[in-house]
Amino acid sequence: MISRTIRRAARTPAARTPVTRGPVAALLVAAALAAASGCGIRATSVPVDAGAAPSRVSCTTPSEDPGPGAPPASPSGSPSAPGSSSADASASPGAEASGKPAAQRAVEVYLVCRSEVVPRTRTAGFRDDDPEAAARRLVGLLRAGPTREEGGAGFTTDVPPDLQVRGPRSGDPEDAWRLSREPDELPSFALAQLVCTFSASLADGGPVLLGGPDDDRVLSYPCTQELRTRPEAGLTAGASV
Repeated sequence: MISRTIRRAARTPAARTPVTRGPVAALLVAAALAAASGCGIRATSVPVDAGAAPSRVSCTTPSEDPGPGAPPASPSGSPSAPGSSSADASASPGAEASGKPAAQRAVEVYLVCRSEVVPRTRTAGFRDDDPEAAARRLVGLLRAGPTREEGGAGFTTDVPPDLQVRGPRSGDPEDAWRLSREPDELPSFALAQLVCTFSASLADGGPVLLGGPDDDRVLSYPCTQELRTRPEAGLTAGASV
């Protein structure tokens, strides 16, 4: 009887011991965190938004880079680089029509960089007795755009290559300028470039009066901080004279 009971117990499957998954899962998580810590990654329980990748555009040319410990250079201190577009190369024909030599002068032209317009220095011949020739020269400089060095630093121009400028027509204020395209039809950056360049060199920092080729009245455009940093504001910045 006893032997029969023993044989029956031997044929009966042993009860399965339940496996507790909680401690095992915890050990696996701890091991993963330890591996991440060893790779220099800080563990976090929530997603982290690191933001957009930093822009590679410097808006500073190599000749302006002061090096470690030196004060930064002004963004308007870069002359034309050798072998690149120069100030005189974009001069309008007839700039010295009166026969009087043009004096070399440093002027500020505004180029586009990092979604703003930024002043750059150019040296070109200007005659104080011919403001229309000076305006044509400035437009030529804007059309020519950045030097090779500036282009490598992220500078561009949006001023159309066929844009022309003339002086006031009959009935306009004497300091008005007529463009070959309506100002509000220009790219927003191009309008900001023109306004701020003309303001610096032709209007003593004041507002610029611009009109198009038609008989529409000219409007006044100031070169404000908002226009320099948000050029799209220029398309609605014109005020009646």
